[in-house]
Amino acid sequence: MAPFFNEVDRSLLIHTDSARTDWLLDTTRISNDTLPTLQSISGAKVAGSNLEDQVLEAYSSIKAAFTQDEIDAITGTPTSIEGGEGMISARFQEHSWITDDGIIHILPNTGELTLYTAVNGGETWDSSVVLPGSDASSTSDGVLIGDGLYVAFSTDFGSIAFSQLAYSDSDASWEIEATVDVARDRTMIYERPSVARSDDGTLFVSYTATNRLTGDVSLMVSYSMDGGESWVQAPRTIPSSTGDGPISGEVIVTDRGVGLLYKDGLTLKWAEFAYPDSTGSRITNQVLIELGNDQRDPNATHFSSVTDPEGNIHVATNNGEGQVVYLRYDSTANTWSEPEEIVNYRSGDYMQMSIADDGTLYITYNARIGLNTVAEVSSSSDGGVTWSVVARLSQDEVEQSGNVRVETPGYIDDELPVFQQVQLSRDDQSLVFYEVG
Repeated sequence: MAPFFNEVDRSLLIHTDSARTDWLLDTTRISNDTLPTLQSISGAKVAGSNLEDQVLEAYSSIKAAFTQDEIDAITGTPTSIEGGEGMISARFQEHSWITDDGIIHILPNTGELTLYTAVNGGETWDSSVVLPGSDASSTSDGVLIGDGLYVAFSTDFGSIAFSQLAYSDSDASWEIEATVDVARDRTMIYERPSVARSDDGTLFVSYTATNRLTGDVSLMVSYSMDGGESWVQAPRTIPSSTGDGPISGEVIVTDRGVGLLYKDGLTLKWAEFAYPDSTGSRITNQVLIELGNDQRDPNATHFSSVTDPEGNIHVATNNGEGQVVYLRYDSTANTWSEPEEIVNYRSGDYMQMSIADDGTLYITYNARIGLNTVAEVSSSSDGGVTWSVVARLSQDEVEQSGNVRVETPGYIDDELPVFQQVQLSRDDQSLVFYEVG
């Protein structure tokens, strides 16, 4: 990086776009042969139809590297939480929460699904419970309501289970009150669940279903109207558009019914069903984004959402062209916005959406800055209309962190807790903890 930046002056940042292009071309003598070097330095994706456009794309990432000193740099605290590659998979699932006493909790996979609680503000982490039947391949999703945590997770049998946990703020401990099967069938593999709870207490769990005999893949939903004691599998399913291709979904309760935000191959889609008859008529089914091929998402899980008090849904995902994008569902108009890039350099293979009590939105994601891939946080205080980078996160645990997977609670107070997964060795991963003010 140094030889190139020795030639580039900070005055570049105040040039107009056209003058900046001319300046770059003249100063660096860029040609079609040397442009790949610049793009490697910048991390910018080649999308322009001509040399000047491609130089501008590279410039955008270079500018981000130049202005790092204008953004808060936060160094993380290593934790003792260790596991395998799927510690905090998948992106659309919620693995961390903040209880009313302000304490942070996280449910990673450490060989089995284990719930940890922060001690001394995150200096140490105490494990409290292990979800029965979970193994190294299990993933989970949970929703916190008061002192109750409702968790759906995949098991070692290939089924989906549901656990209800109760929190005691007197000693910051958790207890499993009940665990039951949601969906279990020897002919099926059920995985990648999502859970939601309506205001009247009805529970919904969505999950990916694969027929062991035919290989056909679809999204399914089960629901419980007795607090999770018994579950009914809805007869309607959403099949993968390619039959056996990747599909994953998040179940979301809306004012009109029950929605499924789901990735199906190279599309992000939204389907909504009438409530309470979630097995009945489909209100809508629409494509939100046609994704490019560069999404690095083999299981169709790289999207994240939160719902604000007015019922608007805020979503972060990758557009499949190397960019993290934001889109919004307007609950009043029942419409979705067009996806908007929140930064103009390569970003967002992994992303997490959060909302603060005051309505501030946060997206945490990986970004390519120069030759480095880092975790970065952008925020919006105007409902997602405009975005600005507020923090870049660094860690001293390892020199090369591997894939920059991140986890954040969906709903926060005024500080954003961030967990970054780092690779200790070929088979071992751990979590680094940050707090973004």
